[in-house]
Amino acid sequence: MEGSFTTLKITPRKVLNALGGYFLLSIFIFFVIRPIFMVFLKSFEAKGGGFSLYSWYKFFSFPGLIKLIPNSLGVGLFTATLTVFLAMLISYTIVKTDVPLRGFFRIVSLMPLVAPPFIIPFSMLLLFGRSGLLTKQLLGLEVSVYGFWGMVIALLFTYLPYAITVMIGVFQSLDVTIEQSARSLGASPFTTFRTVTFNLLKPGILGAFTIVFFLSLTDFATPLILQGSFKVLATEAYFSILSDPSLRMGSVISIILFAICASANILSRRWLGKVSYTTVTGKGEFRELSKGSSPYVKWPLFVICLGVCIFILLVYGNIVLNAFSKLPGYDYTFTLENFKLRQVSGAAAAQGGIVMLRNSVFAATIAGLSGALLSAATAYLVVRGIFPGKAFLDQAALSTFAVPGALLGIGYILAFNKPPLALTGTAAIVILCMIFQKLPLAYQSVKASLMQVDQSIEQASRSLGAGRFTTFSRIVLPLVGTGFTGGLLFAFIAAVNTVSAVIFLVTSEFPLASVEVLLETNEPVVNTGVALATLLMAISFLAFAIIGIIAKKGGGSAIKF
Repeated sequence: MEGSFTTLKITPRKVLNALGGYFLLSIFIFFVIRPIFMVFLKSFEAKGGGFSLYSWYKFFSFPGLIKLIPNSLGVGLFTATLTVFLAMLISYTIVKTDVPLRGFFRIVSLMPLVAPPFIIPFSMLLLFGRSGLLTKQLLGLEVSVYGFWGMVIALLFTYLPYAITVMIGVFQSLDVTIEQSARSLGASPFTTFRTVTFNLLKPGILGAFTIVFFLSLTDFATPLILQGSFKVLATEAYFSILSDPSLRMGSVISIILFAICASANILSRRWLGKVSYTTVTGKGEFRELSKGSSPYVKWPLFVICLGVCIFILLVYGNIVLNAFSKLPGYDYTFTLENFKLRQVSGAAAAQGGIVMLRNSVFAATIAGLSGALLSAATAYLVVRGIFPGKAFLDQAALSTFAVPGALLGIGYILAFNKPPLALTGTAAIVILCMIFQKLPLAYQSVKASLMQVDQSIEQASRSLGAGRFTTFSRIVLPLVGTGFTGGLLFAFIAAVNTVSAVIFLVTSEFPLASVEVLLETNEPVVNTGVALATLLMAISFLAFAIIGIIAKKGGGSAIKF
């Protein structure tokens, strides 16, 4: 009984933790939950104000709009299935075989993780389009990359690194002694994989499938470039806003997209929660990976991995080639004129490409730094704090990962177009959207790093007379510096290349390079677009290289793949 009263004892530390936690929670409610809720309300708004189901009735009574749901589901399901299958083959090759170039396969297959998401569909258009370098100019073929399969292929390679990252981790965590036991009992390698290994891989497969399904379902850049006449929900929300400034139909479409994503997440969690797949115990087992696969297995896998890497390098190399070409897609005479970034289309033409690139780097830097600081404060309270509602704060910090960009973009238009925060049309609303949309990347990195710091180190500092602030600034922060910097850079990379939410918020007063590249893909001349895309790739890969250096010096446990 005495112990129970001790746990209920109110101390100054618990009060400070609670105040800090509820303050941060109020920030997430104001900048994440409130905009989403306003989109929900807008979808039920009548033309003259008040409650109405007309927008929902209009959506479900129009066959062209209803068709968007199966179209989007089809793209998401096909992309997720093919991506996870290919990721399994590549991950198995890297972890479980002794083929050459495994490190090369791993590095190249992860390249799309840090590159702008519109690079692959943009490059496919230049390579395989009606006037494509490979199809039309070299082979003389009349083909089209627009439509369902063009989108699926582009999305597959765009989100392949996410599935590979998950599957490599699962393969590395498998207890090899279980497979060896099956082999010792007479099971063939195929039977062992089918009956033992595959069953143990199911949590990773489902996790990777859910991630890729969500990302491909909510992807905005690829459908905008390659959808042709095959419409999907993500882009239709954008076009609805252009044709209906009231935002009612765009809100309906965004809520439907969010409902599909939330349902998929709930189903995957329930399915995983029913079965235990634990293979790692506390017995200190000897677990060494077996890398002696049959030549009939490993060499076909080698060819598949090599083909995937060649395609990825071809796609990114093509963008660079066109960036130095006189007329991208037609005349490949070498030139540096494109990097003057003068030929900019649209309402922001007066700003110029250099201003757009500067805006992107500036906004991403502020968003990355602010997101990392907010993540550090949130992670510290979640990991070290003791107060009611801590779990809700943790989920709030991760919530935007499951929010479609269209929903967040529309939500910010509705939430911040009136006093006291009338931010619509300003740089501030773009930066705020970047901060909270990309916050989960920084938060996960900082939280993982903080969880590796033994709390006894802080207790020792406190017992020697150091205050809370001194302990945090001189002990905790240096120890989580790797995770903090890695989270900052990951958030920066994501923000500088983001499109899905900010395309609803950018104006001619504060244009962004990523949005300009996306919009320019529909223009006959893409000189500035390919140059901007190349510069964004260079910035992203430079930031990723810095992450690698930091990870190497700091042990890399919190931010490595």
